[in-house]
Amino acid sequence: MRFRVCTLLTVAAALCVTQMMTGCASPCARVKQRQDELMGQLGTPARAPASPHLVASVPFSTMGWMLSQPVKKIRPIALPLPDIDLPQVPGLKLGLGSVAIGIDRVTVQPAPDGQVGLQIALGILSGGKPVTSILLDARITPQIDPGKGSVLLALSPRDIASLKPSLPPGQRSKLIDYLWSRVPGSVRGLVSRGRVEQVAGGVINDLLGRSFESIRSKLLTGAERFVQFEITVPPLPIRQIQLRSQGDARTGALEIAVYTTLAAQGVSPGPVRASAIPLTSGPVQVRMSASAAAALGNKAMASGHIPARYGEDGSPNAQGPFTVALAWEAGPRPLKLHAFKTTGDCVYLQLGGTPQVSANAGDLAIKIDDAKIERSDGPARIRAGILLSGIGRETFEFTEKTAARFAIELPGAPLQASASAAILDRDDLVLGLNLAPVRSESRRAK
Repeated sequence: MRFRVCTLLTVAAALCVTQMMTGCASPCARVKQRQDELMGQLGTPARAPASPHLVASVPFSTMGWMLSQPVKKIRPIALPLPDIDLPQVPGLKLGLGSVAIGIDRVTVQPAPDGQVGLQIALGILSGGKPVTSILLDARITPQIDPGKGSVLLALSPRDIASLKPSLPPGQRSKLIDYLWSRVPGSVRGLVSRGRVEQVAGGVINDLLGRSFESIRSKLLTGAERFVQFEITVPPLPIRQIQLRSQGDARTGALEIAVYTTLAAQGVSPGPVRASAIPLTSGPVQVRMSASAAAALGNKAMASGHIPARYGEDGSPNAQGPFTVALAWEAGPRPLKLHAFKTTGDCVYLQLGGTPQVSANAGDLAIKIDDAKIERSDGPARIRAGILLSGIGRETFEFTEKTAARFAIELPGAPLQASASAAILDRDDLVLGLNLAPVRSESRRAK
C-alpha cells in the first residue's frame, strides 16, 4: 500500500511539472511567456524580403518640370545663319540673320535599373518665338547613400561632354519652313524651296557638328549646377535603396525602392501607384507595407515616440498596466494588437480590426469599426475598441509623419512633402504627397 501511494504521488508530481510548463502554469507566467515569445518574433530583424518595405513613386513629368525651372535661368546664345547665294544675280547673297539657342526644357526618360534618363531640349528661337528643337539624350547614374537615405541626381561635366545632339524629322521640317519664311516674297522667284532645303541641310549639319561644340562650351558648360536634385527618403533603418523606371516617358515614374531592417513583410505584389489616388491629389505616392507600418509603430513605442502603456479604459497612460505590440496579418481584421498585463490579474489579449484611413491637408484620420477581442487569457476588463483605435491612430499618424519626411531639393529650392490623400490598398498604406517649398522658418530651424 505504501509503495502504491508513493507511486501515485510521483506520477502526480510529474504531471504537475509537465502541466506547469504548458497549460497549468500560473496566469502571470503564461502571459509573460507569451509576451516574451511574441516580442522576440516581432523584434527580430528580418532577412531582406523579396519586395521592398517602402516604394516612393515620382512621375517623370513632375521631375521634368522641376528640372526645367532652374535651366530657364541660363541665358540663350546667338548663332548666325549662313547666307543664301542667288545664282541669277552673281555676287549677291540673301542674309538670313541669326537665331538664339537656349535650354527649353528637361524631360526625364525611362532607363535601365539604377539609372535615370534625361533629355535636354535646346530651343532655337527667332524674335523670342520657337522655331525648332535640338534634342540631347543622356543616362545618369545617381549617387545613392543608404546611410543618409538620399539619392542625388546631377548632370556632371563628363555627362555634358558625352551628349550627342539629334534633330528628329519633324524638327527638321520646322527649320526648313522657318528658313523659307525668311526669304522675302520679292526674291522668291530667284530662290527655290529646294535651294532653301539644301541650306537647311547645311545648317543642321553645322548645328549638330562644328557649331555644337560652341553651343556646348557657351551654353551647356556650367549647366550641371542647375540640372540636379536630391531626393531624401523617409528616415527608416535602411538596408538598401534601388532605382527603377516604370512606364513610358509621358505617364511613367521613377520608383525609389527602400529595403529596411524592420521585422516585416515587403509591399504586396502589383502596381506601386494606387489608382484611387489621382495625380491631382498627390503627384508623389509612397507605398509602405502595413506590416512595416506596424513594425515601425513597435519601434516608435520602444523609443518613446508614441505611448507604450495603456490603462484599462484603452487610453494612453504612462502608469497604465497594459503594454502593447502591433502586427499585421493578411485576412479578416488584419491589424492585430497584442496587449499584456503582467501584474495583479494578469491578462493577455489579441485584438483585431480593419483600419480605414484618409488624409486631408496633412492630417491623417483613422477609424476602426470592427474591433474585436479574438483571443484572451485572463479576466478581460479593457475597452478593446478604444484601445485598438487609439494605438492604431498613433501608429498610422507616426507612419504618415515619417513618410511625409520625403523631400526633394533643387538648387536653392528645397521642397517638403505633405500628405493629401491616404488609403489602405491591398496590404499596404499608400500616401499621396504634395510638394511645396520649405518655409523659411523651417529652413532656419534646421
